[in-house]
Amino acid sequence: NSEKGAREPARQTTHSAVRRLTQEPMTTVGDYLAARLKEMGVRHVFGVPGDYSLGLCDMLIAGGVRWVGTCNELNAGYAADAYARVNGVGCACVTYGVGGFSILNACGGAYAEQVPLVIVSGSPRMADYSTPDTLPHHALGSNLLAQHAAFSPVTAATVVLLDSESAPGLIDDALRTCVRESLPVLIEVPMDVAQAPCPTGDALALAAATPVTRWDLSLPHDPHACDCAVTLVVSALRRAKRPVLLVGVEVHRRKAQAGVRRLARLVGLPVATTRHGKTAIEEGGTICAGVYGGAMSTAPVRAYVEGADVVLALGAAKTDVDFMTSDIDDTRTLIVRAANGVVHVRGADPGCAEGGAQDDTPGTDVFANVALRPFVDALALALFDHLGDAEDSANATGDKGGRHPGASSHEQKETTWVCADASGPGASEPASTSLLPTPWPGAQVAVAAALENRHKITSGKAHATGTANTLTVSYLAHAITRWVHAQREPVTILADAGDALFAFADMPLRPSDHFIAQGFYASIGYTVPAAIGAALGEVGGKRGDDAPRRRVLCLVGDGAFQMTAQEVSTAARLGLAVTYVVLNNNGYGIERLIHEGPAHNDYNEVANWNYKMLAHALGVSTPRLATTEDELDHALDAAATGMTSPEDASGVHVGSRDSSMPPLDGDASAAIASVAATGIPAAATMSQQSSPCHFIEARLGRDDVSDALRRLGNALKSKNKLK
Repeated sequence: NSEKGAREPARQTTHSAVRRLTQEPMTTVGDYLAARLKEMGVRHVFGVPGDYSLGLCDMLIAGGVRWVGTCNELNAGYAADAYARVNGVGCACVTYGVGGFSILNACGGAYAEQVPLVIVSGSPRMADYSTPDTLPHHALGSNLLAQHAAFSPVTAATVVLLDSESAPGLIDDALRTCVRESLPVLIEVPMDVAQAPCPTGDALALAAATPVTRWDLSLPHDPHACDCAVTLVVSALRRAKRPVLLVGVEVHRRKAQAGVRRLARLVGLPVATTRHGKTAIEEGGTICAGVYGGAMSTAPVRAYVEGADVVLALGAAKTDVDFMTSDIDDTRTLIVRAANGVVHVRGADPGCAEGGAQDDTPGTDVFANVALRPFVDALALALFDHLGDAEDSANATGDKGGRHPGASSHEQKETTWVCADASGPGASEPASTSLLPTPWPGAQVAVAAALENRHKITSGKAHATGTANTLTVSYLAHAITRWVHAQREPVTILADAGDALFAFADMPLRPSDHFIAQGFYASIGYTVPAAIGAALGEVGGKRGDDAPRRRVLCLVGDGAFQMTAQEVSTAARLGLAVTYVVLNNNGYGIERLIHEGPAHNDYNEVANWNYKMLAHALGVSTPRLATTEDELDHALDAAATGMTSPEDASGVHVGSRDSSMPPLDGDASAAIASVAATGIPAAATMSQQSSPCHFIEARLGRDDVSDALRRLGNALKSKNKLK
């Protein structure tokens, strides 16, 4: 990274020397950092306090950033990661060493998934970095730069502030890098430097001259390489008979959604997304055909993508999770893959004058330093110009087939195409019919299937209500889908690794719903604390305190839940409208599919906790257990009640030490009473206040998994060569 070479720690002059240099009033480094974070839209910071970071905590709060304490630093990182995905940037604050190394895995996940996460770490005093009289606690011996070095591979910038005068510039460089590259950064602040004065005139002048809104956040971009790539792609699309648009998560990260929508309408095609990129383009209309994941896809989506002669993949990195079971024939398909600043075009006409550099794959043109968003915009503009030229030619010959008769150039975008056999509302969508007057059958079938599926759900015809039958993962997926569509508020769904993701990735959503998953890094347990960040990221954010309220639904397996379960207490304490659904199949389902452990010592099994009682102990007023279909329906009905107002979630409950909770019902209440009889006054401290935080244990059979997860497990088993 271009920023990393400038990240070696600078040395600080003494405070007395600073005072001699100027007589201006002073502000502190910590104050400046808090002000810049607030200016960037960070309104909540997640973390665990430590003696090295206590001063920073005070300054962040004084600067208008609300502190949200989590149960450990790893969970703080997960929460801040999801907050960043919703809000645009997130922040976690930890202490040096034990806190920093604890959050390192969350930082790795943010780096792998291109999430703009700021990690602020308080650290020992400035002098300890050079000649410590005694070894400071939490350090790895005398090398205090060990934390700095550990974060370097998983950040876009690592900064140790050892100079209070240059700190504002270094802070701005790191924060700008974080947002521009959509990657995490580490800002390490010695505790005395955090409270050290920096010249107010210099700091204020810097802030005034370069407000966040005027930062240059553009990525490296070569216009000539972009033009060459666009020319090659337009030529391919003009010859295509069965093109497909496939979109990944980078479209969301690079804010290229508007360009992709425009492109989809110009070529007259629906968009398929990868599992990792679900809702990168909003669902709910003919613009979205569904989720593609090779053999894990629905039949119509798989036929659409794998039957194409040109695949235009935008922001979709070729990961094993998304493409391991893919059957796209490289020998007969022209593949355009634009991701991570590079456009690869495989199978283009070898005689094309605009070909790029060749990589190690024969027949592949490579165009480097081409940023995704300007590439998509340039491609849409080039197609629009091409369609205009085609119309002029048609008008000269009297052929009006490229556009509705009498339509002006401005009206071109408003022509419509209707999918064959499409039913239900929204069966037609504004689109250009010039490039593809009639979408090819694979596109028609994929969109028709998506529309029909959504119409069944919204009309209540998808499934009857549950019975006393044993709960299955198939029924759970359908019931959750119905529940989401029944909510008046938008819903953000967080899906953890395993069947929580693969059984629900094909769930049709509304345009206002969001879907969040660590679909590539796949650190199990991510979603439990991430649900807190997603909920708070919608409160008081860039759209203001009057933004529509949003429910959060967390889907997590029992093995993953046991990694981060304690964070349910934070969601309950803050009064957030989060519904946790734990898929309990008594172990690691995906690992079993890859390789069963020995019967006498099965490493794929986990302890079967009493999740209902645990959730109550963590502050959920009325947790529920569902073993049958109708029990699940009743639990979901109960979870549809209670929403936290933006005012409440933005701070009323934050920091509350009230750990009271209402009593459980039935046998669980009796169990609590028996515990109290042993001398633990558990029931004595309970209140009757209800909480919008809900918890459902969905108890499933040990081997009850979705077809998609089973296919993935078989593919991984074959790849890993396990018997």
